[in-house]
Amino acid sequence: MKAAEKNEEGYSGNALVCAKALRSLGWSSEDIDKILAGPQRSSIHGIAGLPVEAWSLDTVEATTVPDPTGDQSSPASPKDDAPAEVEVGQKEIADAVWASVNAGAPIPLAAIARRLKTLPGPLQAYLLACSREVKRYYKDLVAWKRDFDRAQKEAEAQRSKARKEGDEAAGATVGVIAAVATAAAAANAVPVVGQVVSAVLALGLAIGTAITEANKLPVRKAEDQVRPGYEGSRVFWGFAVEAPEDPYENPYLKLKQAVVQDAVAFSLPAVPARTRFDFAPRLAAFQDAAHELGLYPEDGTQHD
Repeated sequence: MKAAEKNEEGYSGNALVCAKALRSLGWSSEDIDKILAGPQRSSIHGIAGLPVEAWSLDTVEATTVPDPTGDQSSPASPKDDAPAEVEVGQKEIADAVWASVNAGAPIPLAAIARRLKTLPGPLQAYLLACSREVKRYYKDLVAWKRDFDRAQKEAEAQRSKARKEGDEAAGATVGVIAAVATAAAAANAVPVVGQVVSAVLALGLAIGTAITEANKLPVRKAEDQVRPGYEGSRVFWGFAVEAPEDPYENPYLKLKQAVVQDAVAFSLPAVPARTRFDFAPRLAAFQDAAHELGLYPEDGTQHD
């Protein structure tokens, strides 16, 4: 400290001010003397050190990364790893209902039934309409189901326990039955729609068993063998084009105008052009279902 004071006392004026400033920045007395002596006495290398080889680096644009929250060592939750559920629209609903009744495959409908409570009102009405409209394609599903159940009971009475267990495993796997039962229980929590969907699920299980066991299957109506077709031709917004009453009218255009003017029907998700529908409900059936669920303002009660 005394050496520093002595050196600084040797300066005056601006040199003294600079010496004090350099000292406050941490420079040693020796370096201060070299700096104030000027380049004639000391080079910059003698003060700051020898140069090193260096070069510039290319830079890239970057964005700020937020600090992670939580313990990084902990494993990710199962919810984060679970795949996102497929969105449900008219196509998915119509296909699921048709698969249950036409092919005895209730699993797609069971997947929708588990989420029934989360579906918006218009989609619930569409599901209700599909579940009721599909019966139009068969002569009498109720009678067939009644006869099927009676035949199953009679057959079971004649089987031994071992044979019975084997037939049950062949007719419908335990996993399918469990999945449908779980879905039906979830669907039944939703008034009106849930009970109808549960009936279609049970029908799908029965038809699947009948197919496996080569039993008599439900009979399609001859006049209903023609399927609706594709969105934009025989289907609009997921609704089937009906046969025209007037031979001069355009049935597709008539349906399109009716759907666009119906605020509830038109609130359904848009359907991509050329989407195939093997089955689709009529607009009138959807409107009946929507009224039953209280979706129209004139119904007095609004769907949750």
